[in-house]
Amino acid sequence: MDGKSNDMSADYIAGKLQTEIAGRADISDMFQLILDSIPVRVFWKDLNFVYQGSNRLFANDAGFESSQDLMGLTDFELGWSKEQAEAFVADDAEVMRTGEAKIGIEEPQNHPDGKTHWLETNKIPLKDSQGTVIGVLGTYTDITERIEYQRQIDYLANHDELTGLPNRRKLRSEIFEYEASTTHSHWGGLLFVDLDQFKAVNDTLGHAVGDQILCEVSDRIAGVALNDDSVYRLGGDEFAVLMPQLADTQEEAAIKSSTCAQQIIRCLAEPFEIYPHYIYVGASVGISVLEPGSRYFLNKFREAEIAMYAAKESGQNLFRVYDESMQAEANRKHEFQNKLRQSTSQSSFRLIYQPQFNCHGTLTGCEALLRWSDPDLGEVSPAEFIPLAEQTGMIHKIGDWVIQTAFRQMARWRTSGLISPDFHMAINVSSVQFRDERFVPRLIALAANENINAANIEIEITETHAIDQEAELLSVLEKISDAGFRLVIDDFGTGYSSLAYLARVELNKLKIDKSIVSRINENIRHAGIAQSIIQIADNLDVTVVAEGVETPEERNSLVSLGCEFFQGYLYGRGIPASEFEASHLGAQN
Repeated sequence: MDGKSNDMSADYIAGKLQTEIAGRADISDMFQLILDSIPVRVFWKDLNFVYQGSNRLFANDAGFESSQDLMGLTDFELGWSKEQAEAFVADDAEVMRTGEAKIGIEEPQNHPDGKTHWLETNKIPLKDSQGTVIGVLGTYTDITERIEYQRQIDYLANHDELTGLPNRRKLRSEIFEYEASTTHSHWGGLLFVDLDQFKAVNDTLGHAVGDQILCEVSDRIAGVALNDDSVYRLGGDEFAVLMPQLADTQEEAAIKSSTCAQQIIRCLAEPFEIYPHYIYVGASVGISVLEPGSRYFLNKFREAEIAMYAAKESGQNLFRVYDESMQAEANRKHEFQNKLRQSTSQSSFRLIYQPQFNCHGTLTGCEALLRWSDPDLGEVSPAEFIPLAEQTGMIHKIGDWVIQTAFRQMARWRTSGLISPDFHMAINVSSVQFRDERFVPRLIALAANENINAANIEIEITETHAIDQEAELLSVLEKISDAGFRLVIDDFGTGYSSLAYLARVELNKLKIDKSIVSRINENIRHAGIAQSIIQIADNLDVTVVAEGVETPEERNSLVSLGCEFFQGYLYGRGIPASEFEASHLGAQN
């Protein structure tokens, strides 16, 4: 029943009661029957707050069978608490003193059975025929169901459904409350936690396993946090820990925040046992130290996120405390991203070509290398802009441009008779491109458009990417091989390759990383690694190319170990197509 209906019921009942009380001392059985049939609670008291009557619904709430049982009693003698009785009497006193009604009061009521109900109460002054206040008349409806439903709505709006933790919305509201408070006098900490390997686990084992991990992650973080209520799930695999009152000094707050971050990293580094799997994820944590009286708390949240990304880029399973240099780096990356987007539309990239030779000094092919020169940023290293392109998804557009440009150059050289039929060109491909189901069809179509023989094209992927995405990439690599393209593992010797993996993929070539080549004459271990790679490749009938060969001594050592193909500054740097023609292809004809 709504508030208007309650008000009308109260007025009607008040009129009836005033007539009856003025006319005689007792209430007729018929009128009591009418009261008992009304679907709201009804009661009335005298000036001493003593109950003079009620209907059955109210009596039942108070723990009695009938209204006669509570007549002559006060609220302090009924089933509710002393605090509630005092609140009820205070409202009665105000109504009788002012002679004005109080409508729509929402208040709790503890029933004798121990359950708390919520009421919407209306109270009006009870007057005799001369208009003198002689008591108070009250009606109420039980709105417990409505209140509990609203609480459920509020809970769902402010808590993560999966883990039960407070969510991002709840954190924001508490941030605003913190900003508005004037009582915080201590330094605090805000931790931003991001899982390191969760996406791979989720994609491989499915969302059901992923959900179990997220629930256990929330329990582990709550177990090491200073307060269970301070842990939040922001969404996906992101969590936060808010510790507003940590220490008297900034340095001490940073130390305590770092200790908590270390405990979180340590507990999340332990395996998750989700039968029949033992799963490792790990986490990167960013910390922002909170200054007392800060009015820029949302900025602190952004600082913690920036520090988390700095931790992740430093190697994962680490934490970092925010400093201003991180913001400068974030701004630089943002500028890079904008410039990168402009470059993809303005075609400001270029390809250079580095030659590859065999041990007899014969040119056998080249590698197409991507370069980016920006008018404002200058020459930007691929090691810097390629990861950014992968993170933003721009790598697909850039990668298509690289492949199309390299294929066209290959076609020009072939048409001009500048290269031999077995000349090959190597092209680096990001593992992100391999995950795109459209990649292989585009690769085949681009080769067909330029009339390129797939056997003359080598598709390179780094060893680390190949192993990290082993199951995901295997079918893609098989499709590339089936289409006639040659497969190359780049930077070999820097990762942790599985021999079973090497045997399953139809590889054509391994490239010994330059970090091994550069120390082959300085460190016997590097020479041993190079020799092992060459032997493995020979057993698998795979060609080996040594990268980064810069001196005759390095070449001679590699030749003595059985390496037959080379690439590096000793043979030539990467240069534009026109220079490559003049320096290398002209000598072939």
